[in-house]
Amino acid sequence: MNPLNKSIIDFVLQHQIVTICFTNQLNEPHCINCFYAFSENSAVLILKSSFGTNHDELIKTNRPVSGTIILSEIKITKIKGLQFSGKVLTQEDINNQKLNILYLKKFPLSIAKIGYLWGIKFEKIKFTDNTLGFGSKIAWSRGE
Repeated sequence: MNPLNKSIIDFVLQHQIVTICFTNQLNEPHCINCFYAFSENSAVLILKSSFGTNHDELIKTNRPVSGTIILSEIKITKIKGLQFSGKVLTQEDINNQKLNILYLKKFPLSIAKIGYLWGIKFEKIKFTDNTLGFGSKIAWSRGE
């Protein structure tokens, strides 16, 4: 795996909500917002979902996903945001890689909510950071 740029790592670690877009068998989109924990070593987001949700079924199809992590900043010179594509990791994948502890450390009260952990393995990232100059972008791909 290519190493992640420090600016990308810092940005992802500073935030906790991601928007993820799935598509079903008919290519109809479905977006969700989730709290996440982040494994910088494996470039994986760890998330928790409830059984029986619309995206619960979409997670099982193991189709590619995309998403964003953004600031709510309005000033154009301070805009920062991350766009990504990736692959869904199952609860078994998360447990096997021992990534579940990252989520539980970040959100200890989540243990009280029934559900399961899953993940997104980043494949490609485009990070926009206008604090480095208008339109500044940093690209990354897993490269495996």
